[in-house]
Amino acid sequence: MKSILLTLSNLLLLHFIGNTQIIPEFSPLSGNVTFFSEITEHQNEFYLLNSFNDPDFKLKIYKISQNAEVLDSINIRESDDAFFSLLKSIDGKLYLGGIKSEPNSQRYIIAQIDEDLSIIEKYESPLFDTLISPSVNGATSEGAFNRLFDFSVVEDTCYIMGSYVLFDTLNNFIGTQPRYYKAELGGDSLTTIIDRPFDCVPYNIFLFDNQMIIQGSNGEGPPFMPPSIGLYDGNGNFVDGWDFDMSGSGIFPFGSCGGKIDDRLYFSYEGEDTALEGCPEVTVALDVRDLNFNPIHRFKIEECDYAYSGNMPFCKGADGSIYFQAVSRIGTKFIVKKFTPDMSLIWSKEYDFTSTNTLQLLPMKMVPSEDGGVILQAIEDYSFVRLFKISEDGDITSSTTIGNHNESSTPVFSPNPFTNELYFNGDSGATLEALIYSMDGKISKRMILDDGNLDVSELPIGYYSIIAYDLNEKNKILYREIVLKIK
Repeated sequence: MKSILLTLSNLLLLHFIGNTQIIPEFSPLSGNVTFFSEITEHQNEFYLLNSFNDPDFKLKIYKISQNAEVLDSINIRESDDAFFSLLKSIDGKLYLGGIKSEPNSQRYIIAQIDEDLSIIEKYESPLFDTLISPSVNGATSEGAFNRLFDFSVVEDTCYIMGSYVLFDTLNNFIGTQPRYYKAELGGDSLTTIIDRPFDCVPYNIFLFDNQMIIQGSNGEGPPFMPPSIGLYDGNGNFVDGWDFDMSGSGIFPFGSCGGKIDDRLYFSYEGEDTALEGCPEVTVALDVRDLNFNPIHRFKIEECDYAYSGNMPFCKGADGSIYFQAVSRIGTKFIVKKFTPDMSLIWSKEYDFTSTNTLQLLPMKMVPSEDGGVILQAIEDYSFVRLFKISEDGDITSSTTIGNHNESSTPVFSPNPFTNELYFNGDSGATLEALIYSMDGKISKRMILDDGNLDVSELPIGYYSIIAYDLNEKNKILYREIVLKIK
């Protein structure tokens, strides 16, 4: 195993204006990635899964210390052709989840890794046949491909929620077909127990233990239409469901993100409801509920013109406090708030990178450090990942460089932010295909960049990652960029 031992790159020089920290300089940017970057806490250390945009298409795992120092790394692409997109610590074990593609078919793959970053167990499902495309009335290599949304492992039983993405032709997106999969882990295989289509249109999915919560349209129980939340058991059966917008405002929080912490559900979304406490204008809202989905806290932040950021923008600190992250719409500032367990504000800090020529800094996830602070994972300038060590008082004490320093690519999609249309301004002699992902990894749109004009009017408000690659060399990614849709 090739190890990369890196020291903490350089301490940030900080000075304050009110509660805003101005960051005059920081360490070199880290390896080139898209949003396929996931950090998780495991046995007092942290592990980062990171995909690189380079000719070899690296997929690396890093071991990271409590001080955000990189201790070790390995390129798992050298030993496995699967694309792992999820990294989770479950009952003292560290798991990778992903998809392994073969001609006209795919299979799920779950792997367990040890503290030396070696894959010690690997389980593969049977092949999933490509679905039939209704227009061509037959199987096609462009007909469908599979995505892994989330997974959980309980007593050697694996629970997976994924989805087929359907196309009649290369450029004609039909929709998605979510699928629920349950299997036993044994030997080197996943022994199927349940594999069936799932009647819903998910905006947000998270599994915990052997249960699952889905936000979006819900066809498995009563006729709940968006907005709704559905709770399902380990066999994928409907248990209970609720209307998300229980305030009666009539405003559906498209793009809501969140998850479960202890016995509460935490959500964040675009706060348009003028009756909510906080900024009187549109800004990011917080929503805390019990496991029966009864509202406990619901409010907007005081700062205006902010948006939710990351698939799960909350984490629980070592002292039981609740941390929350959000990003400014101009993209060069982000905010972190620390609350008591009953959501009383302890402190709020805004971190401003405007003077550093940073184009965009998008916080994706926080993990708690044992000293009471957090390590915040962010995507910077469309392509790079940065880790920030934030103290329990909200001070950024250091940042960490991961991998080789790469220069940020010039933005090729405009305008950013956008409303209904995007324009491609890149230069390439190849035929390019663009995939547009929501920030939790779900494909929202697929198209050929033939005239440079992208119709994205149907996308909900929020951040998206665009990947453009050579249609004839699908491992050759030419452009990656993060864009924001606004009204």
